Amino acid sequence: MATTTLRAGWGQVNYGNNDVATRIGALIREYLDTPKDKLMTVQFAADHWGLIEIFRAADRRIGKGALSELYRLTRSAPARRVLERRLKRSGKGRV
Repeated sequence: MATTTLRAGWGQVNYGNNDVATRIGALIREYLDTPKDKLMTVQFAADHWGLIEIFRAADRRIGKGALSELYRLTRSAPARRVLERRLKRSGKGRV
């Protein structure tokens, strides 16, 4: 299997022969490169692990006003836990 090197904003990231790490790294890069105004609407077809919902839940670029809506829409238990903490800290009350 060939070595895969991804170009990241801070340099090159080499995951060697680990295909899963390479794909997760590419997914993270795709998410981080997504414009703020499209974070909630873009579909990430390469997310085979359910990471995008967790990323969205933790992403400070997503305004606090959208947290309750995100909580309502997400089915991911880990993402819901992150959202519960953020909602509690933001003073938005219970979900």
